[in-house]
Amino acid sequence: MELRILAPTGVLGAGFRTESLARGVAAGPHVIACDAGSTDSGPAALGSGVPKLSREAVTRDLRQLLHARQELGVPLIIGSCGTSGRDVGVDWCAEIARDIARADGLTFRLARIYADQDSGYLTKRLAQGRIRPLNPAPPIDADVLENSQVVGMMGVEPIEAALQAGAEVILAGRASDTALFAAVPHLLGADPGLTWHAAKTIECGAACAVPPAADGLLVYLRDDHFDVEVLDTAGRLTARSVAAHTLYENADPFLVTEPSGVLDTEHASYEQVSDQVVRVRGAVFRRLRPTRSSWKAPT
Repeated sequence: MELRILAPTGVLGAGFRTESLARGVAAGPHVIACDAGSTDSGPAALGSGVPKLSREAVTRDLRQLLHARQELGVPLIIGSCGTSGRDVGVDWCAEIARDIARADGLTFRLARIYADQDSGYLTKRLAQGRIRPLNPAPPIDADVLENSQVVGMMGVEPIEAALQAGAEVILAGRASDTALFAAVPHLLGADPGLTWHAAKTIECGAACAVPPAADGLLVYLRDDHFDVEVLDTAGRLTARSVAAHTLYENADPFLVTEPSGVLDTEHASYEQVSDQVVRVRGAVFRRLRPTRSSWKAPT
C-alpha cells in the first residue's frame, strides 16, 4: 500500500510556491491537508475571533488548494480555521470558500466542524474532576473557564466522520495539526505509528526543511516506512531536521500526546535517501498514554 499526503504550507495564508504545489499535485496525493491556526502570536485571535492573517492571503492559498482538490478529486482538510479555530473562524473560511466556488465555477461537498466549548459545561466537568491541565500547564479553575473563550482540540474522529459522510472539503475548528494529515490514512487502515509520525513531520509544511520555508512537503506512506520529500527543488531535508521536528511544540522528545492517543518515536530511525527525501521507520502509536518515556534529561 502507498498513500500520498500533500502538505502545501505550514499555515493557510502563509503562502507557498506555485511550482511546489504543482509538483505535489503531479504526484497524485490521496489527500491535501493544511493547518490554518496558531497560538504562536498569543491569545488575541482566540479572544477576539479576528484572524491573524488577512482575508486576501487566505483567499490566495485556499483558491489554489480548491482548484488542486477539484483536479485530483481528493479531500481537502483545513483545520483551526481563522487562526483560533473558533466557530466564527470556521464560518469565515466557509464564506471565503463559497466565494471562490461561485467565482471560479467549482463544486464540492463542504463540511464544517465546530470546536467552541460551553463554559457552563466545562465548569461542571471541572467540578467532577474530568478536566486537568496537561503537563506543564498551570492549574485551572472555574473562574478561568467562566471568563475565557475556550475551544476543544479535536483528533481524527470528527474529521473521519465528515469524510465518511461524503465531505470533499472539510473546514474544522481547533484541531490537532497532526490529526488533519492522519485522518485519511487512519481511516484507510494504515499503520498508526507511521501515520501519526508522518503527520507530525509534515504538520508545519516545510518548517523542517533546510532552510525552513513557507512551502510544502509530500509524504509517501507505505507498509513499513514513510518517505517525506520537500517540494521546492531548491530546498533540502536532512535526517536531523526531520527528527528534530518531533521536538516542535512538544514537552517530551519522544512522546507526542494527541487527542487520539500517544505517538512514541523513541525507537524511530531516520535515513537520508537524497538531498530532498528522508525515510522514517519505527514509531508506534498507543491509545493509552504511557506514564513516562525512558528518556532522561542530561545532567
